[in-house]
Amino acid sequence: MSLLEKLASKDWRLAAEAAQSLYATGDDGLQVVLAGLSDSRPRIRRAAVDWFDHYGDDRCLIGLTERLLSDPVPKVRRAAVHSLGCDRCKGHPLRSDRAPLLLEVIQKDDNTAVRGEAIFALSLLPADPRVIPALRAVLVEPELDRKLYAATHRALRLHDPEYRRETDAQARVNQMPNAKDAACHIS
Repeated sequence: MSLLEKLASKDWRLAAEAAQSLYATGDDGLQVVLAGLSDSRPRIRRAAVDWFDHYGDDRCLIGLTERLLSDPVPKVRRAAVHSLGCDRCKGHPLRSDRAPLLLEVIQKDDNTAVRGEAIFALSLLPADPRVIPALRAVLVEPELDRKLYAATHRALRLHDPEYRRETDAQARVNQMPNAKDAACHIS
């Protein structure tokens, strides 16, 4: 059984051991995991993407970008978005500008879970006016999933001071304790 197969094992002990081994081998381990991103088996691709969530650095961006934009399996795309957007899981945060990639996912992916993960990832980034138009566009989509609406509302409040003022004012009109509750009542 290869290290990548162990990494993708359902036995968490075996997977954790493989993850540590790959990390301990430095650049050689990184190359093995990068190769795993192109494996024909979704389970291996997902395990490689998950490894980058904890051990990745800016060298993994190209591989993650390919997965999050083109993998045929939504769970792999969603995990790639999480790996790209979440710095809390990593020893060192990514330094690259991830907002454009996350925006592309939000605008082009047809899977609600993948889009929701990208919107959540945007809410972890510092305020950025570039994301406002895309987030506002999501809010007016017909038949928007309620969870996606709520995630977009939270992210937009973080990035758009004007939207935050609008929702705070609406919350006061509706006599709600805070704007989080007003999210469901904006017309």
